[in-house]
Amino acid sequence: MPQPPPDPPTDLPPSPVGAGRDGLGRRSVRSGFARFAEQATVLVLSVGSTAVLARLLTPEDFGLVAMVGVLSGVVVSFKDFGLPMALVHRESVRPEAADALYWLTAGLSGGVCLAMAAGGSALALLFGEPRLVGLTAATAGALWILALGAPQEARLMREMRFGTLSRIGVGAAALGMAVGVVAAWRGLGPWALVVQLLATNTALTAMHWIASGWRPVWRPRTWRHSGLRALAGYGGSYSGFSVVEHFGRRMDRVLVGVVGGTAALGLYDNAFRWSLFPLQQVFTPLLGVAVSGLSRIRHDAPVFRAYVRRSVLPVLAATLPALAFVTVTAEPVVRVLLGDQWLGAIPLLQWMAAAAFLRCFSKVAQWLFLAEGRTRLQLRWGLLSTPLFVVAAVVGVQWGAVGAAAGFFAATAALLGPEMAVALHGSTVRARDLVRAAWRPVVGSVAAGVAVVLAGPWLPGGVFGTLTASAALFGGVYAALWVGLPGGVEATRDVLSLVRTIRPVTPSPVAPG
Repeated sequence: MPQPPPDPPTDLPPSPVGAGRDGLGRRSVRSGFARFAEQATVLVLSVGSTAVLARLLTPEDFGLVAMVGVLSGVVVSFKDFGLPMALVHRESVRPEAADALYWLTAGLSGGVCLAMAAGGSALALLFGEPRLVGLTAATAGALWILALGAPQEARLMREMRFGTLSRIGVGAAALGMAVGVVAAWRGLGPWALVVQLLATNTALTAMHWIASGWRPVWRPRTWRHSGLRALAGYGGSYSGFSVVEHFGRRMDRVLVGVVGGTAALGLYDNAFRWSLFPLQQVFTPLLGVAVSGLSRIRHDAPVFRAYVRRSVLPVLAATLPALAFVTVTAEPVVRVLLGDQWLGAIPLLQWMAAAAFLRCFSKVAQWLFLAEGRTRLQLRWGLLSTPLFVVAAVVGVQWGAVGAAAGFFAATAALLGPEMAVALHGSTVRARDLVRAAWRPVVGSVAAGVAVVLAGPWLPGGVFGTLTASAALFGGVYAALWVGLPGGVEATRDVLSLVRTIRPVTPSPVAPG
């Protein structure tokens, strides 16, 4: 009986990082700093556009879009079945499997987004807001557009072309924010936020297609390719965890919207989004860097542990102080960023920022799950932890939006220890590795926050004066403790050594060839 022809050689190289661990280290560090630079730019753009949008739109406008987020968050978690992240994680993928992955992603995302659009009527009935029907359908279309470029983005991550990804992210964000501000100025109300999303996602997908140079091919029996089954096993568990986690983390917003209405939900959702902003500006863009780099060395336990320690230290050093600062300066932050019509978000932002401080460690756990390929364990943890978030939301909302925020913090704090224990179970990383990386930024952030609170009566008056003096005091105390605590000089040298490993590289072109 004739044998089938052998599979063609892999189309996606196992690793573009260069020869040996030194090449991986330099490429990973360059990638990380490229993503940091991107997010610093996006931060400036976001703060500026938010300050404008918060004054052109009302909390009710934001609340309507937050109601759509009840469904859109699920779609974002489930739309691509986790397949693009599986593509980043795998050491080698044959072209047939990559092509099959794209068409499966397009089909799944199209079906899920169509279901979301159809669910707009149910959402309108739940909240008593008929405007949600059109907003939901338009948002679903924007999410499908984004999903059509997700495999191309994953390929760029796999090739560690994070400089290209950073330029794409900044360009799309700038375009979307400009379109959103113009739409709000022209009086489109909540539609301005949806138009902004459409513009951003369209630009992202177009540029990912151009930059990757990959054009998927439809092949006979593409759904039956064995490589696709392996990708689906990893991606399905990761996607399942994302959906379950989203359900638990969104229940508070559903209840706040039902009980308090659009204005209360607008305050709550904006506080939630801005409390997560420092975390999302660092952990989310670095997720691809971490999974792409760490996945290549996961079989070498000592090296893997060393890379985890070295990666976690600067990330926590950047995110934890930012979240601690927002927690203790919520009032001037809200006044400067959003304006006086958003003062009701101050206590919400305090609870949410404190919860985000703890969630930084949940993000580290996510890195370990994904880099080591333990997405099934991650899914099981999500199924166990979600009921507590639901219970906390149901109990907390009895005291209004502030109670729901306090309940979210309580659930996050109660589950932090068990989550880290699950993430470390079966991992090559040990608890002492994470403690070594985390204790210095934790102590420095908490102590600096306490110093700002104690010095409050003596700080200058006025919103900008208080915020500026608080930032100076916080930064001074944090820097002094960082260097003054045992091992501070060595820790500083370690972080600076990451900067010294960056070597000039030729920028990746946005268009191939």
